[in-house]
Amino acid sequence: IIADFNPQWLIKYHDDLIPIFKENINKIEGLMAPIQSGSDRILRIMRRPYNIGQLKSCFKDFQEKIPKLEIGTHIMVGFPGETKEDFIESKKLLQQIKFTKVMLFKYSTRTGTLASQMDNKISKEIIQKR
Repeated sequence: IIADFNPQWLIKYHDDLIPIFKENINKIEGLMAPIQSGSDRILRIMRRPYNIGQLKSCFKDFQEKIPKLEIGTHIMVGFPGETKEDFIESKKLLQQIKFTKVMLFKYSTRTGTLASQMDNKISKEIIQKR
């Protein structure tokens, strides 16, 4: 498995990666690309240099051209400022892409990060419910 392949590079090198993955499908068990959220608003707050439209297009192309390739992602729940609507966008993304594997993570504060300094933290109860 190619783990934690940064989505921005997946998008940028998409056209170059398709033939490489296709030619080496017997050597590559899968690809894990940690998207983090299905909400463009949350991705902007996280300072991610990509949007969901770009990723959906990329993943759908991979799935169409290399159906044997297992594709997984990470989704974080409860990032500071995440609304119910943002969470629903993540759920929609998972329904649309049909990843082989999805790892869900609860947001937790890490000292020294920008997110740790944000005021609008989501309660543990809401994170657990989501």
